[in-house]
Amino acid sequence: MPRKYTPRVCERCGKEFLAVPSEVRRGFARFCSRSCRSHGSMPMEERFWTYVQKSENGCWIWSGTRTKFGHGMFSVDGKQVYTHRLSWEMHNGPIPDGLHVLHRCDVPSCVRPDHLFLGTQADNIRDMVEKGRHWTPLTEEDVCSIRQHLANGMKQRDIAKIFAVDQKSIWNIAHGKTWAHHN
Repeated sequence: MPRKYTPRVCERCGKEFLAVPSEVRRGFARFCSRSCRSHGSMPMEERFWTYVQKSENGCWIWSGTRTKFGHGMFSVDGKQVYTHRLSWEMHNGPIPDGLHVLHRCDVPSCVRPDHLFLGTQADNIRDMVEKGRHWTPLTEEDVCSIRQHLANGMKQRDIAKIFAVDQKSIWNIAHGKTWAHHN
């Protein structure tokens, strides 16, 4: 006989979910997930600050979930948001349309409000260039040299150091993902 479920609404995020009637009767079916259950009674801001560690360099580092680029992620009302943006909004209010939250400290996981500032995408690019974080494109000559190094058995990480690029860039060249038209 199939199991019957009772529709419920999560006390934390408001999402609808199905619960076993016996859990409803015992008062256990209050939250839709472990995450909501573990943080159900804790206010969002308090929960946010449990993931922040103050570092020696003055940054406030996000210790929770991060993107592959190092930016912190946090769940608010069932939606994933960037932690540096959330920190900005908690301290300064809404972010105007078309603006980004940028880091003075160049630490993607930093959420310290005075390390953050608003700017356009053009401001972000200008900031990257001024601080030497911009990507320098490889020339055709560089790619030919990289392929020669690969053919000679040199390790990708060593080639990456020579050309001041990440190892993934060398892997992409080696596997024809980039510069394939220059074989």
